[in-house]
Amino acid sequence: MADDFTYASVRRVAQGIAEYMRSRSKDPLAVVGYDCRFASEEFARTVADVFAVNGVRSLIFDRPSPTQVASWTVIDRKATGATVITASHNPWLFNGVKYKPETGSSADGVVIGELEKRINVLGDIERPDRDKVSELVSVYDPRAAYYRQIGRMVDLPRLRDAGLRIVHECMNPEPIPPNIDEAIAVMKGGGHDLCILTDGDADRVGIIDETGRFINQLQVFALLVLHLFDVLGMRGPIVKTVNMTAMVEQLAKEFNTEVYEVQVGFKYVAPKMMETNAVIGGEESGGFGIRGHIPERDGILIGMLFGDMIVRRGKPLSEILRDLEQRVGPHAYARHDIHLHRETYDRDRKRITEQLANHQPKEIAGVKVARVRSDDGFKFYLEDGSWVLFRTSGTEPLVRVYSEAPDAPAVEARLKAIEEIVGLKSEAPVHA
Repeated sequence: MADDFTYASVRRVAQGIAEYMRSRSKDPLAVVGYDCRFASEEFARTVADVFAVNGVRSLIFDRPSPTQVASWTVIDRKATGATVITASHNPWLFNGVKYKPETGSSADGVVIGELEKRINVLGDIERPDRDKVSELVSVYDPRAAYYRQIGRMVDLPRLRDAGLRIVHECMNPEPIPPNIDEAIAVMKGGGHDLCILTDGDADRVGIIDETGRFINQLQVFALLVLHLFDVLGMRGPIVKTVNMTAMVEQLAKEFNTEVYEVQVGFKYVAPKMMETNAVIGGEESGGFGIRGHIPERDGILIGMLFGDMIVRRGKPLSEILRDLEQRVGPHAYARHDIHLHRETYDRDRKRITEQLANHQPKEIAGVKVARVRSDDGFKFYLEDGSWVLFRTSGTEPLVRVYSEAPDAPAVEARLKAIEEIVGLKSEAPVHA
């Protein structure tokens, strides 16, 4: 904030979005939300004012709200789109602008391209006279409509009557270790059934069981699939990103359904969910979407579904996880985050990627490579059902290596093998 994220830059972005919405509707209606960061509500009002100058009506939230509440409001009020002032899981000194189209989902590549094209040609946008445009801006309380929708997805009276003791950790960083050590300590102290962890705008989720064990996002996804199909009786395809668990393929065979694997990011998950009418879509960073709700991540709904899971099965979460492991076999997972120098990242990224492309292994950690996918990094599918994925970030100087295998030593062996090929040394594992 105060560097790239300024009132002037937000006005430019808002102007580009306004022009795009006017191209989509003769009488566009926008939803404007914001999070708890410094001055987010003022930036949100600036967006609404710019929209109004362009003849776009706005419903601006009356309080900070999770991003998915704006997504649901788009659907509920049949709006043209939503703009949310938030930097999601990023540190407190950042802020940003998210755009959701009329589907309430993440904007796909086509929409992003349209917005960028319009925004990039703009110069300075004059500060609107708020008094002259206020009639097009309505203050809106989104809670009741969102609560009703969650009540349609989860049996809330049953959940309330069950008397579950739930801890909710609201946080800005990604809801994974070591960011959640305090919550883990609370759960290890006993007396609680479930801990729900959410990131800064509550679209990503993490789960801790009653023993204080962190349930990694791959396990969360598999548990959700099992709950939706086995307990709630839902049927249909499953969508997952390339860095997601192979456990869902095993469950999909059991339920005679199809799995679609897409590139990383909900901008790829959501369109495939809508195209296939999928039951669930998931990504490794803790974002999950459910059919019947929004084709978008919702950490609050997922947390409620885990409460529902415990109540309907009549078992603590640790036992439900053991049941899953007995069903699909043991699965271990880890991710290595390798930070590089920003000044040389573009050059290093090109060199590393070419190194792996030109020296693709025939086997990894003694296991033969069955096939390779290379449209989003390099994913090596091994003959024993395990996998390892190498990806470089397009937004920060970061390389990530992921693996899933039957046990932790096998995971580490696969990660190390790829890191040796590209000449990188890993840091502490994430999600181990």
